[in-house]
Amino acid sequence: MKHYVMNIVRSLIVVGLACGMSLGWNIPARSNFSVAFMSPGIGEPAIGAVTADGTVDVTVEVESATETLQKDGKPVKVTSGVYDLRLFRDGQLVGSSIPKPAIERYIAAAPAAVARDIAANKVLQTEEDALWRTANDLLKVTSPELKIVSPTKAVYTFHNIQLPRDGRKEVEFSAYAFNTDRVKSDTARSKYPLPQLPAAASKKAYIVSVGVNTSDLVDWHLRFAAKDAEVTQKALADRLRDQYEVVPILLISDAGDGAGAPRKNAIKANIRTTLELLSGVAQQPADVARLSAAIGESMLKKLARSTPQDIVIITFSSHGFADPSGNFYLLPSDLRISRTEPNIPERDSMISSDELSLWMRDLDASDAVMIVDACYAASSVTGTGFKPAPMGSRGLGQLAYDKQMRILTATREKDAAVEIGGDVKEGLLTYALVKEGLGDNMADFKPKPDGKLYLSEWLEFAQNEVPVIFDKLAKGELKGSKGVPFGSAATTTYLQRPALFDFRRKKDNDIQLVH
Repeated sequence: MKHYVMNIVRSLIVVGLACGMSLGWNIPARSNFSVAFMSPGIGEPAIGAVTADGTVDVTVEVESATETLQKDGKPVKVTSGVYDLRLFRDGQLVGSSIPKPAIERYIAAAPAAVARDIAANKVLQTEEDALWRTANDLLKVTSPELKIVSPTKAVYTFHNIQLPRDGRKEVEFSAYAFNTDRVKSDTARSKYPLPQLPAAASKKAYIVSVGVNTSDLVDWHLRFAAKDAEVTQKALADRLRDQYEVVPILLISDAGDGAGAPRKNAIKANIRTTLELLSGVAQQPADVARLSAAIGESMLKKLARSTPQDIVIITFSSHGFADPSGNFYLLPSDLRISRTEPNIPERDSMISSDELSLWMRDLDASDAVMIVDACYAASSVTGTGFKPAPMGSRGLGQLAYDKQMRILTATREKDAAVEIGGDVKEGLLTYALVKEGLGDNMADFKPKPDGKLYLSEWLEFAQNEVPVIFDKLAKGELKGSKGVPFGSAATTTYLQRPALFDFRRKKDNDIQLVH
């Protein structure tokens, strides 16, 4: 929360000082505020010829702005810089200019830097700011996609951008970048009439479900997360198979039930490989072989780069961890004990929300939904100080905003996620989504039951219903269940309440969950 406040303060200071410049204030050159009013120049996206596979290359020219400011009575030239160029198709992020290794280094170092910035009460010129600049400075990128025209001007080409085959007559490509103070440039736009393309062979619904009951650290076991993943995936597949070719990817780690052998497939490498294959990112043979052993060769062959006609639904049922700096982590099964921090696993053995955003950076789909059933899960979106706007922020919240995704979290930032014992043996969120929402068809409620159930209704129903179920559970009124496993004080001091983040700009089109 403190990091969130710091980001707001920094944004207000930057904007305020930009206004101050227009009033003739003398701001010291090369301070954190000196270029707040200066934006890099962005040319209109230029779209190349359509390839045989229905993709295009899009080229964007960028230029760092230069101004002369006064410092100690002398003129000094300062530049805006060009950082983090992004390409959008109809408002949905489809390309980012910064190479993956640079982002990996940035997100690996950022959490510790943020913690030090908070300890030092630094809001401006922070360590995290410096890391961001190093990672995102486009004019210093070494890449075959980048052509440097001059010390302040460059041309970047986004390759293999997919064109939709869903009946649209045209699309709009847009692009913007940031200056050195993480202030967004103007948005450059180009309309592009779509050529005649062969119809898509099929629309696919990729349903990636992760459930972690057991891990390498006994203190981080759960009872019903594996079942949550299985029943949620089956319920969704049953509702979507009449409209889509369903590709169910199940990654489970559990001890087995006596009849079945233990499974240990919900490891970090398998989750990353799955999401990156969906994003069209080439993988190492060893990683592909490991995933094939987990999901089967036939299913692996169906796992491919998603298209603008497809939908992607990702569900995580696992432990979650949020640190005081706002960094959120999901826990796969292959955890390692921390050498420096007691009572939590080694951070690089967990999955940070930053890593999730990197693995899905190139994901392209008509609709993408994530369901995070874990403690403190809303921190996966809000924890890094994210605000729903075109900002230069890192993390899952910013990616979801840029991708127009929906994210349902089982809990708010400080809530724990409840598992229901007795005969139910499910997490509270799964019970609301699957048992009541789909099984009892209670999710068909908005504006009133009409026989048509849409994905947005289903997610909103669970958001509203989980606190109701929690109350019944705490009072011993939920059929087939045992009480809340937090002691008697839970009924008065604790409540699980989901959070729903819907970043779609247009909400008139939705996915129907057919009976």
